[in-house]
Amino acid sequence: FGATAGTTYYVLVQGYDGQTGDFDLAITCVTCGTPQSVTATPLDVSATITWSSPNASAQFTIEYGPAGFTPGSGTTITGTYGVDGPPVTINGLSISTDYDYYITEDCGGGDVSATAGPFAFTTLAAPPAVNAYCDDALPIACGESISGNTTQGVYTNVPTCAAANVTTLGLWYSFTGTGDDATVSTCAANSYDTKISVFTGACNALVCAGGSDDAPGCPGNTSSLTIHTVAGTTYLVMVHGYEQSQGNFTLTLTCTTPCTPVENDDCASATQLAVANTGGCESSEGTTTCAFAPAVPNPPCDPYGNIVDTWYSFSSGLATNLLLTIDLVGAPVINAAVYTACGDPVYIECWTEVDAPIDLSGLPQNTNYLLRIWNGGGVDAGTFSVCVEGEFDLGVQLLEDAGAVHFFPVPARDLLTVQPLLGITTLTVVDLQGRVISTTTINATRTATVDVSALSTGSYILLGDGRALGRFVKE
Repeated sequence: FGATAGTTYYVLVQGYDGQTGDFDLAITCVTCGTPQSVTATPLDVSATITWSSPNASAQFTIEYGPAGFTPGSGTTITGTYGVDGPPVTINGLSISTDYDYYITEDCGGGDVSATAGPFAFTTLAAPPAVNAYCDDALPIACGESISGNTTQGVYTNVPTCAAANVTTLGLWYSFTGTGDDATVSTCAANSYDTKISVFTGACNALVCAGGSDDAPGCPGNTSSLTIHTVAGTTYLVMVHGYEQSQGNFTLTLTCTTPCTPVENDDCASATQLAVANTGGCESSEGTTTCAFAPAVPNPPCDPYGNIVDTWYSFSSGLATNLLLTIDLVGAPVINAAVYTACGDPVYIECWTEVDAPIDLSGLPQNTNYLLRIWNGGGVDAGTFSVCVEGEFDLGVQLLEDAGAVHFFPVPARDLLTVQPLLGITTLTVVDLQGRVISTTTINATRTATVDVSALSTGSYILLGDGRALGRFVKE
Protein backbone atom coordinates (compact mmCIF):
# COMPACT_ATOMS: atom_id res chain seq x y z
CA PHE A 1 0.00 0.00 0.00
CA GLY A 2 1.06 3.62 -0.40
CA ALA A 3 2.18 4.94 3.00
CA THR A 4 1.90 8.64 3.87
CA ALA A 5 5.06 10.22 5.25
CA GLY A 6 4.87 10.88 9.00
CA THR A 7 1.79 8.71 9.53
CA THR A 8 1.88 5.92 12.14
CA TYR A 9 0.37 2.62 10.96
CA TYR A 10 -0.72 -0.28 13.20
CA VAL A 11 -0.51 -3.86 11.94
CA LEU A 12 -2.76 -6.53 13.46
CA VAL A 13 -1.69 -10.15 12.90
CA GLN A 14 -4.38 -12.77 13.48
CA GLY A 15 -5.40 -16.27 12.41
CA TYR A 16 -8.32 -17.48 10.38
CA ASP A 17 -11.32 -18.73 12.38
CA GLY A 18 -9.58 -18.42 15.75
CA GLN A 19 -6.32 -20.10 14.76
CA THR A 20 -3.24 -19.03 16.76
CA GLY A 21 0.51 -19.75 16.64
CA ASP A 22 4.01 -18.46 15.94
CA PHE A 23 4.72 -16.24 12.95
CA ASP A 24 7.42 -14.06 11.35
CA LEU A 25 6.36 -10.54 10.32
CA ALA A 26 8.41 -8.73 7.66
CA ILE A 27 8.06 -5.23 6.23
CA THR A 28 9.60 -3.94 3.02
CA CYS A 29 9.63 -0.23 2.20
CA VAL A 30 10.18 0.95 -1.35
CA THR A 31 9.77 4.41 -2.84
CA CYS A 32 8.79 3.00 -6.23
CA GLY A 33 5.04 2.51 -5.83
CA THR A 34 3.16 -0.62 -6.83
CA PRO A 35 0.93 -0.38 -9.96
CA GLN A 36 -2.72 0.14 -8.98
CA SER A 37 -6.23 -0.25 -10.49
CA VAL A 38 -5.10 -2.95 -12.91
CA THR A 39 -7.73 -4.15 -15.41
CA ALA A 40 -7.75 -6.27 -18.56
CA THR A 41 -10.19 -6.10 -21.47
CA PRO A 42 -9.87 -9.37 -23.43
CA LEU A 43 -10.97 -9.92 -27.01
CA ASP A 44 -10.69 -13.17 -28.99
CA VAL A 45 -6.95 -13.07 -29.78
CA SER A 46 -5.83 -9.99 -27.85
CA ALA A 47 -6.27 -8.19 -24.56
CA THR A 48 -5.77 -4.57 -23.46
CA ILE A 49 -4.15 -3.93 -20.07
CA THR A 50 -4.61 -0.66 -18.16
CA TRP A 51 -3.38 0.49 -14.76
CA SER A 52 -2.46 3.60 -12.79
CA SER A 53 0.95 4.39 -11.33
CA PRO A 54 2.44 6.86 -8.84
CA ASN A 55 5.77 6.59 -10.69
CA ALA A 56 6.06 9.11 -13.51
CA SER A 57 8.19 7.87 -16.41
CA ALA A 58 9.00 4.55 -14.70
CA GLN A 59 9.95 1.56 -16.84
CA PHE A 60 7.19 -1.05 -16.76
CA THR A 61 7.28 -4.76 -17.45
CA ILE A 62 4.18 -6.84 -18.19
CA GLU A 63 4.75 -10.57 -18.00
CA TYR A 64 1.98 -12.89 -19.19
CA GLY A 65 1.43 -16.55 -19.93
CA PRO A 66 -1.06 -19.43 -19.58
CA ALA A 67 -2.95 -19.49 -16.31
CA GLY A 68 -0.72 -20.72 -13.49
CA PHE A 69 2.58 -20.09 -15.29
CA THR A 70 5.70 -19.53 -13.15
CA PRO A 71 6.91 -15.91 -13.10
CA GLY A 72 10.11 -15.63 -15.10
CA SER A 73 8.94 -18.14 -17.70
CA GLY A 74 6.32 -15.95 -19.39
CA THR A 75 6.37 -13.46 -22.28
CA THR A 76 7.25 -9.86 -21.42
CA ILE A 77 6.32 -6.45 -22.79
CA THR A 78 8.35 -3.42 -21.62
CA GLY A 79 8.04 0.32 -22.03
CA THR A 80 7.97 3.72 -20.32
CA TYR A 81 4.89 4.61 -18.27
CA GLY A 82 2.99 7.47 -19.87
CA VAL A 83 4.79 6.98 -23.23
CA ASP A 84 4.33 3.35 -24.27
CA GLY A 85 1.29 2.73 -22.08
CA PRO A 86 -1.09 2.25 -20.49
CA PRO A 87 -3.05 1.01 -22.26
CA VAL A 88 -0.91 -1.84 -23.53
CA THR A 89 -2.32 -4.38 -25.99
CA ILE A 90 -1.19 -8.02 -25.88
CA ASN A 91 -1.57 -9.65 -29.31
CA GLY A 92 -1.21 -13.19 -30.61
CA LEU A 93 -3.34 -14.89 -27.94
CA SER A 94 -5.45 -18.02 -28.37
CA ILE A 95 -9.23 -17.89 -28.34
CA SER A 96 -11.18 -19.00 -25.25
CA THR A 97 -8.01 -19.37 -23.17
CA ASP A 98 -7.21 -18.47 -19.56
CA TYR A 99 -4.18 -16.22 -18.99
CA ASP A 100 -2.37 -14.70 -15.99
CA TYR A 101 -0.26 -11.54 -16.01
CA TYR A 102 1.93 -9.45 -13.68
CA ILE A 103 3.09 -5.81 -13.78
CA THR A 104 6.32 -4.41 -12.26
CA GLU A 105 7.78 -0.90 -12.49
CA ASP A 106 11.44 0.19 -12.24
CA CYS A 107 12.02 3.72 -10.99
CA GLY A 108 15.80 3.54 -11.60
CA GLY A 109 18.80 3.14 -9.35
CA GLY A 110 17.70 -0.28 -8.21
CA ASP A 111 14.37 1.09 -6.87
CA VAL A 112 11.88 -1.48 -8.17
CA SER A 113 8.19 -1.68 -7.25
CA ALA A 114 6.53 -4.67 -5.71
CA THR A 115 5.03 -6.92 -8.39
CA ALA A 116 1.31 -6.45 -8.95
CA GLY A 117 -0.46 -9.72 -9.72
CA PRO A 118 -1.22 -12.32 -10.68
CA PHE A 119 -4.23 -10.99 -12.53
CA ALA A 120 -6.34 -13.17 -14.80
CA PHE A 121 -8.41 -12.86 -17.96
CA THR A 122 -10.01 -15.23 -20.46
CA THR A 123 -10.01 -14.49 -24.17
CA LEU A 124 -13.31 -14.59 -26.01
CA ALA A 125 -14.43 -17.62 -27.98
CA ALA A 126 -15.27 -15.37 -30.95
CA PRO A 127 -14.60 -11.78 -32.06
CA PRO A 128 -16.66 -9.18 -30.14
CA ALA A 129 -19.91 -7.88 -31.57
CA VAL A 130 -19.75 -4.87 -33.89
CA ASN A 131 -21.34 -2.71 -31.15
CA ALA A 132 -19.03 -3.83 -28.33
CA TYR A 133 -17.54 -0.33 -28.23
CA CYS A 134 -19.26 2.99 -27.60
CA ASP A 135 -17.93 4.50 -30.85
CA ASP A 136 -19.60 1.66 -32.79
CA ALA A 137 -23.02 1.86 -31.12
CA LEU A 138 -25.82 0.44 -33.28
CA PRO A 139 -28.79 2.74 -34.01
CA ILE A 140 -32.17 1.83 -32.56
CA ALA A 141 -35.39 3.60 -33.58
CA CYS A 142 -38.61 4.31 -31.68
CA GLY A 143 -40.81 1.24 -31.75
CA GLU A 144 -37.90 -1.04 -32.61
CA SER A 145 -36.63 -4.11 -30.74
CA ILE A 146 -33.07 -5.42 -31.19
CA SER A 147 -31.64 -8.67 -29.84
CA GLY A 148 -28.07 -9.03 -28.57
CA ASN A 149 -25.80 -11.10 -26.37
CA THR A 150 -23.52 -9.40 -23.85
CA THR A 151 -21.06 -12.30 -23.92
CA GLN A 152 -19.99 -10.74 -27.25
CA GLY A 153 -19.36 -7.36 -25.62
CA VAL A 154 -16.42 -5.88 -23.75
CA TYR A 155 -16.00 -4.25 -20.37
CA THR A 156 -15.98 -0.45 -20.56
CA ASN A 157 -15.07 1.79 -17.64
CA VAL A 158 -17.86 4.40 -17.65
CA PRO A 159 -19.53 6.65 -15.02
CA THR A 160 -22.03 5.02 -12.67
CA CYS A 161 -25.61 6.03 -13.54
CA ALA A 162 -27.99 5.52 -10.60
CA ALA A 163 -28.03 1.78 -9.75
CA ALA A 164 -26.45 0.77 -13.06
CA ASN A 165 -22.76 0.56 -12.16
CA VAL A 166 -20.86 -1.35 -14.85
CA THR A 167 -19.12 -4.52 -13.67
CA THR A 168 -19.16 -6.76 -16.74
CA LEU A 169 -19.39 -6.93 -20.53
CA GLY A 170 -21.88 -4.77 -22.40
CA LEU A 171 -23.18 -3.74 -25.82
CA TRP A 172 -23.94 -0.23 -27.12
CA TYR A 173 -26.89 1.36 -28.96
CA SER A 174 -27.78 4.93 -29.88
CA PHE A 175 -30.80 7.06 -30.73
CA THR A 176 -31.56 10.75 -31.24
CA GLY A 177 -33.97 12.54 -28.93
CA THR A 178 -37.12 14.09 -30.34
CA GLY A 179 -38.39 15.85 -27.23
CA ASP A 180 -40.56 12.83 -26.42
CA ASP A 181 -40.17 10.55 -23.43
CA ALA A 182 -38.04 7.57 -24.41
CA THR A 183 -38.22 4.20 -22.64
CA VAL A 184 -35.41 1.69 -23.16
CA SER A 185 -36.29 -1.71 -21.77
CA THR A 186 -35.16 -5.32 -21.43
CA CYS A 187 -38.21 -6.01 -19.24
CA ALA A 188 -39.02 -9.76 -19.30
CA ALA A 189 -36.98 -10.07 -22.51
CA ASN A 190 -34.02 -11.97 -21.08
CA SER A 191 -33.31 -14.62 -18.44
CA TYR A 192 -30.68 -12.86 -16.33
CA ASP A 193 -30.31 -9.71 -14.23
CA THR A 194 -29.76 -6.85 -16.70
CA LYS A 195 -28.83 -3.21 -16.24
CA ILE A 196 -29.23 -0.27 -18.60
CA SER A 197 -27.06 2.87 -18.59
CA VAL A 198 -27.90 5.88 -20.77
CA PHE A 199 -25.42 8.66 -21.54
CA THR A 200 -25.06 11.84 -23.56
CA GLY A 201 -21.84 13.41 -24.78
CA ALA A 202 -18.83 11.96 -26.55
CA CYS A 203 -17.67 8.41 -25.85
CA ASN A 204 -14.51 9.72 -24.18
CA ALA A 205 -16.49 12.17 -22.00
CA LEU A 206 -19.79 10.45 -21.20
CA VAL A 207 -22.41 12.21 -19.07
CA CYS A 208 -25.06 10.14 -17.27
CA ALA A 209 -28.63 10.66 -18.39
CA GLY A 210 -30.05 7.83 -16.25
CA GLY A 211 -29.63 4.22 -15.21
CA SER A 212 -31.86 1.27 -14.32
CA ASP A 213 -31.60 -2.00 -12.46
CA ASP A 214 -34.51 -4.15 -11.25
CA ALA A 215 -37.41 -2.04 -12.59
CA PRO A 216 -40.86 -2.33 -10.93
CA GLY A 217 -43.05 -4.89 -12.68
CA CYS A 218 -40.14 -6.41 -14.64
CA PRO A 219 -39.66 -10.08 -13.73
CA GLY A 220 -36.26 -11.67 -13.26
CA ASN A 221 -34.61 -8.39 -12.17
CA THR A 222 -34.80 -7.03 -15.70
CA SER A 223 -34.68 -3.33 -16.47
CA SER A 224 -36.65 -0.45 -17.88
CA LEU A 225 -35.70 3.23 -17.96
CA THR A 226 -37.64 6.31 -19.08
CA ILE A 227 -35.89 9.60 -19.78
CA HIS A 228 -37.18 12.96 -21.00
CA THR A 229 -35.26 13.56 -24.22
CA VAL A 230 -34.01 16.78 -25.77
CA ALA A 231 -34.67 17.12 -29.50
CA GLY A 232 -31.49 16.59 -31.52
CA THR A 233 -29.46 15.14 -28.66
CA THR A 234 -27.74 11.79 -29.20
CA TYR A 235 -28.28 9.21 -26.44
CA LEU A 236 -25.92 6.27 -25.96
CA VAL A 237 -27.42 3.14 -24.36
CA MET A 238 -25.28 0.42 -22.77
CA VAL A 239 -26.89 -2.93 -21.91
CA HIS A 240 -24.96 -4.92 -19.31
CA GLY A 241 -25.58 -7.23 -16.33
CA TYR A 242 -25.46 -7.39 -12.54
CA GLU A 243 -22.01 -8.35 -11.26
CA GLN A 244 -20.83 -10.88 -13.92
CA SER A 245 -24.26 -11.78 -15.37
CA GLN A 246 -24.16 -12.10 -19.17
CA GLY A 247 -26.33 -13.50 -21.94
CA ASN A 248 -29.04 -12.88 -24.51
CA PHE A 249 -31.41 -9.92 -24.30
CA THR A 250 -33.90 -7.94 -26.36
CA LEU A 251 -33.73 -4.15 -26.12
CA THR A 252 -36.88 -2.18 -26.98
CA LEU A 253 -37.13 1.59 -27.51
CA THR A 254 -40.57 3.17 -27.03
CA CYS A 255 -41.29 6.88 -27.53
CA THR A 256 -44.35 8.60 -26.05
CA THR A 257 -45.78 12.09 -25.72
CA PRO A 258 -43.65 13.93 -23.17
CA CYS A 259 -44.73 14.14 -19.55
CA THR A 260 -43.55 17.54 -18.31
CA PRO A 261 -40.99 16.82 -15.57
CA VAL A 262 -41.76 18.02 -12.06
CA GLU A 263 -39.97 21.27 -11.24
CA ASN A 264 -37.71 19.63 -8.65
CA ASP A 265 -36.78 16.57 -10.72
CA ASP A 266 -33.07 17.40 -10.42
CA CYS A 267 -30.89 18.25 -7.46
CA ALA A 268 -30.02 21.63 -8.99
CA SER A 269 -33.72 22.64 -9.01
CA ALA A 270 -34.55 21.45 -5.47
CA THR A 271 -37.64 22.99 -3.89
CA GLN A 272 -36.87 25.06 -0.79
CA LEU A 273 -38.64 23.92 2.39
CA ALA A 274 -39.04 26.29 5.32
CA VAL A 275 -38.34 24.68 8.69
CA ALA A 276 -41.42 25.31 10.81
CA ASN A 277 -41.65 25.60 14.56
CA THR A 278 -42.55 22.31 16.26
CA GLY A 279 -46.27 21.70 15.91
CA GLY A 280 -46.71 24.37 13.24
CA CYS A 281 -45.71 22.47 10.11
CA GLU A 282 -47.56 23.24 6.88
CA SER A 283 -46.83 20.31 4.56
CA SER A 284 -45.82 20.74 0.94
CA GLU A 285 -47.25 18.23 -1.53
CA GLY A 286 -44.99 16.56 -4.07
CA THR A 287 -45.20 13.77 -6.61
CA THR A 288 -43.01 11.20 -8.34
CA THR A 289 -45.37 11.18 -11.33
CA CYS A 290 -43.39 12.71 -14.20
CA ALA A 291 -40.19 12.38 -12.19
CA PHE A 292 -37.41 10.72 -14.13
CA ALA A 293 -34.47 8.46 -13.34
CA PRO A 294 -31.49 10.34 -11.91
CA ALA A 295 -27.88 10.37 -13.02
CA VAL A 296 -26.48 10.37 -9.47
CA PRO A 297 -25.78 6.99 -7.83
CA ASN A 298 -28.41 5.26 -5.71
CA PRO A 299 -28.26 5.86 -1.95
CA PRO A 300 -26.78 3.00 0.11
CA CYS A 301 -30.14 1.97 1.57
CA ASP A 302 -31.52 1.24 -1.92
CA PRO A 303 -28.45 0.33 -4.00
CA TYR A 304 -30.15 -1.78 -6.69
CA GLY A 305 -33.64 -0.32 -6.95
CA ASN A 306 -35.10 1.54 -9.88
CA ILE A 307 -35.40 5.18 -8.80
CA VAL A 308 -37.38 8.21 -9.91
CA ASP A 309 -36.76 11.06 -7.52
CA THR A 310 -37.62 14.61 -6.51
CA TRP A 311 -35.37 16.97 -4.56
CA TYR A 312 -35.94 19.44 -1.74
CA SER A 313 -33.61 21.69 0.23
CA PHE A 314 -33.76 23.14 3.72
CA SER A 315 -31.52 24.98 6.15
CA SER A 316 -31.30 23.79 9.75
CA GLY A 317 -30.70 27.40 10.79
CA LEU A 318 -30.88 27.70 14.58
CA ALA A 319 -33.34 24.83 14.90
CA THR A 320 -32.78 21.88 17.20
CA ASN A 321 -34.60 18.52 17.42
CA LEU A 322 -35.43 18.53 13.71
CA LEU A 323 -38.20 16.17 12.60
CA LEU A 324 -38.94 15.11 8.99
CA THR A 325 -42.50 14.00 8.26
CA ILE A 326 -43.43 12.41 4.93
CA ASP A 327 -47.00 11.19 4.50
CA LEU A 328 -48.27 9.03 1.66
CA VAL A 329 -51.08 10.63 -0.35
CA GLY A 330 -51.33 8.78 -3.66
CA ALA A 331 -47.99 6.96 -3.73
CA PRO A 332 -47.98 3.42 -2.26
CA VAL A 333 -44.41 3.74 -0.98
CA ILE A 334 -41.89 6.55 -0.44
CA ASN A 335 -38.19 6.57 0.44
CA ALA A 336 -35.99 9.46 1.57
CA ALA A 337 -32.32 10.42 1.93
CA VAL A 338 -30.46 13.48 3.20
CA TYR A 339 -27.38 14.90 1.47
CA THR A 340 -25.21 17.98 1.41
CA ALA A 341 -23.83 19.53 -1.80
CA CYS A 342 -25.44 19.20 -5.20
CA GLY A 343 -22.72 18.88 -7.83
CA ASP A 344 -21.40 15.76 -6.14
CA PRO A 345 -24.02 14.93 -3.49
CA VAL A 346 -22.52 13.90 -0.15
CA TYR A 347 -24.69 11.21 1.43
CA ILE A 348 -25.66 11.49 5.12
CA GLU A 349 -28.45 8.99 5.81
CA CYS A 350 -31.46 7.37 4.14
CA TRP A 351 -34.68 5.51 4.95
CA THR A 352 -36.83 3.14 2.88
CA GLU A 353 -40.62 2.65 3.03
CA VAL A 354 -41.09 5.68 5.26
CA ASP A 355 -44.16 5.27 7.48
CA ALA A 356 -43.33 7.41 10.53
CA PRO A 357 -41.65 10.75 11.32
CA ILE A 358 -37.86 10.69 10.97
CA ASP A 359 -35.66 12.12 13.72
CA LEU A 360 -33.07 14.52 12.24
CA SER A 361 -32.02 15.99 15.57
CA GLY A 362 -28.36 15.03 15.04
CA LEU A 363 -27.92 17.41 12.08
CA PRO A 364 -25.69 20.43 12.80
CA GLN A 365 -27.25 23.91 12.92
CA ASN A 366 -26.81 26.59 10.26
CA THR A 367 -26.23 24.03 7.50
CA ASN A 368 -27.91 23.63 4.13
CA TYR A 369 -29.23 20.15 3.34
CA LEU A 370 -30.73 18.33 0.37
CA LEU A 371 -33.66 15.96 0.77
CA ARG A 372 -34.11 13.27 -1.89
CA ILE A 373 -37.55 11.63 -2.05
CA TRP A 374 -38.11 8.71 -4.41
CA ASN A 375 -39.81 5.47 -5.32
CA GLY A 376 -39.63 3.10 -8.28
CA GLY A 377 -41.94 5.08 -10.57
CA GLY A 378 -44.43 3.31 -12.83
CA VAL A 379 -47.05 1.66 -10.64
CA ASP A 380 -45.34 3.17 -7.57
CA ALA A 381 -45.56 6.77 -8.82
CA GLY A 382 -47.82 9.11 -6.89
CA THR A 383 -48.16 11.97 -4.46
CA PHE A 384 -46.89 12.59 -0.95
CA SER A 385 -46.57 15.44 1.54
CA VAL A 386 -43.37 16.58 3.24
CA CYS A 387 -42.65 18.81 6.21
CA VAL A 388 -39.59 19.67 8.33
CA GLU A 389 -40.02 21.17 11.80
CA GLY A 390 -37.85 21.87 14.82
CA GLU A 391 -37.37 23.83 18.00
CA PHE A 392 -35.72 27.24 17.70
CA ASP A 393 -33.24 28.94 19.97
CA LEU A 394 -32.48 32.15 18.10
CA GLY A 395 -29.49 32.90 20.29
CA VAL A 396 -30.70 36.48 20.97
CA GLN A 397 -31.12 38.05 24.36
CA LEU A 398 -34.61 38.96 25.46
CA LEU A 399 -34.99 42.73 25.69
CA GLU A 400 -35.51 44.01 29.21
CA ASP A 401 -39.20 44.82 29.75
CA ALA A 402 -40.00 43.12 26.42
CA GLY A 403 -43.15 41.78 28.03
CA ALA A 404 -44.56 45.30 28.06
CA VAL A 405 -44.24 45.64 24.27
CA HIS A 406 -47.43 44.88 22.32
CA PHE A 407 -47.97 43.89 18.68
CA PHE A 408 -51.20 44.37 16.76
CA PRO A 409 -53.09 43.29 14.80
CA VAL A 410 -52.52 39.59 15.51
CA PRO A 411 -52.16 37.99 13.05
CA ALA A 412 -50.76 40.78 10.87
CA ARG A 413 -51.51 41.18 7.19
CA ASP A 414 -49.88 44.33 5.79
CA LEU A 415 -48.68 46.48 8.71
CA LEU A 416 -47.59 45.45 12.19
CA THR A 417 -47.86 48.14 14.90
CA VAL A 418 -45.46 47.98 17.83
CA GLN A 419 -45.70 50.00 21.09
CA PRO A 420 -44.27 51.20 23.42
CA LEU A 421 -40.70 51.01 22.14
CA LEU A 422 -38.71 52.26 25.15
CA GLY A 423 -36.07 54.20 23.18
CA ILE A 424 -35.43 51.51 20.54
CA THR A 425 -33.90 52.80 17.29
CA THR A 426 -33.96 49.74 15.00
CA LEU A 427 -36.54 47.00 14.45
CA THR A 428 -35.42 43.79 12.69
CA VAL A 429 -37.64 40.96 11.44
CA VAL A 430 -36.03 37.50 11.40
CA ASP A 431 -37.52 34.17 10.42
CA LEU A 432 -37.49 31.10 12.64
CA GLN A 433 -34.18 30.05 11.12
CA GLY A 434 -32.54 33.26 12.34
CA ARG A 435 -32.27 34.86 8.89
CA VAL A 436 -32.77 38.63 8.68
CA ILE A 437 -35.81 39.49 6.57
CA SER A 438 -36.04 43.29 6.99
CA THR A 439 -34.70 46.17 9.09
CA THR A 440 -36.59 49.37 9.94
CA THR A 441 -35.02 52.49 11.53
CA ILE A 442 -37.49 54.24 13.84
CA ASN A 443 -35.34 56.87 15.64
CA ALA A 444 -36.47 56.08 19.19
CA THR A 445 -40.16 56.71 18.60
CA ARG A 446 -42.70 55.31 21.06
CA THR A 447 -44.87 53.69 18.36
CA ALA A 448 -43.83 52.28 15.01
CA THR A 449 -45.27 50.31 12.13
CA VAL A 450 -43.44 47.61 10.20
CA ASP A 451 -44.43 46.71 6.63
CA VAL A 452 -44.96 42.92 6.60
CA SER A 453 -46.99 42.74 3.38
CA ALA A 454 -44.19 41.02 1.47
CA LEU A 455 -43.65 38.31 4.08
CA SER A 456 -44.78 34.76 3.45
CA THR A 457 -47.40 33.31 5.76
CA GLY A 458 -45.85 32.05 8.99
CA SER A 459 -44.21 32.96 12.29
CA TYR A 460 -41.46 35.57 12.73
CA ILE A 461 -39.38 37.13 15.51
CA LEU A 462 -39.15 40.91 15.98
CA LEU A 463 -35.87 42.24 17.36
CA GLY A 464 -35.39 45.65 18.95
CA ASP A 465 -31.80 46.84 18.67
CA GLY A 466 -30.76 43.20 18.26
CA ARG A 467 -32.68 41.78 21.23
CA ALA A 468 -35.93 39.83 21.04
CA LEU A 469 -39.20 41.67 21.57
CA GLY A 470 -41.38 38.67 20.78
CA ARG A 471 -42.97 36.56 18.07
CA PHE A 472 -45.73 37.53 15.64
CA VAL A 473 -47.68 35.71 12.94
CA LYS A 474 -48.12 36.89 9.34
CA GLU A 475 -51.48 35.84 7.86
